[in-house]
Amino acid sequence: KWPCNLCLSKTYRNAEEPEFTGWDKLDASESIELAHYIDNLNAVKNSLGEDFLGEQADYRLRLPISFALTVDKISQLSRSQGITCDIFTPVISTIIQELKITSTKLKGEAKYEALVLLEKLGIAEYKKVDRSQAVKAIFSELLSIRNKSEKLHNYAKELFGKNKSFSPTTIHNMAKGEISPTKWLVACAISVLLDEKKTILQNIITNNDIFVLLAKQLLDNHRKKELMQLVKKHRLEFLIDHIENYSIK
Repeated sequence: KWPCNLCLSKTYRNAEEPEFTGWDKLDASESIELAHYIDNLNAVKNSLGEDFLGEQADYRLRLPISFALTVDKISQLSRSQGITCDIFTPVISTIIQELKITSTKLKGEAKYEALVLLEKLGIAEYKKVDRSQAVKAIFSELLSIRNKSEKLHNYAKELFGKNKSFSPTTIHNMAKGEISPTKWLVACAISVLLDEKKTILQNIITNNDIFVLLAKQLLDNHRKKELMQLVKKHRLEFLIDHIENYSIK
């Protein structure tokens, strides 16, 4: 019943979707597994290039069974309504960014060797990362917080000196992606979540997201003092190396 991996990877070189018409012959678990595989191929092609589709290898990610089942169920619900639930592109993107960050910390020959390896994959150069999904996740978590508008307003004044207010309806529309929040407002939203839902926040976005969406905005606005207060308050020591190595462009 299954199309072979090689056939699918070859097809992906020339089309957005593989020529597979046997979906009706698969049960629910087989359908979602194949859908995950197709999404995985798309993520590899979009992140690294189609030339890498022919050299696939399993790189297993261990997850709690309850978490894995939740991923499958939500993916199945999304597929039933024609909605894409892409879990692979963010994973690959985060791995790439972490490899780059780690490589810059290395010294001597090890750093050179790491950069050569990244160059061979064509990922040595930094590219603008789409963080729209991370931003929507941030504002989605904000929805359940009481007095969220007031708390955002307080951080807007404290961190950026802005006397701005946002209604719950506006925040809801930002969570749905219908309104794009300003960069400083995203930083304020992260600050609120650090106060209210730090563990959840660190589960929905990466440490690199926190640097780019929070720390970088404060540094670019010459608010290093306010940033370091947040680092101390919430024990965000992972940001310190980034802060010390960052220069405003």
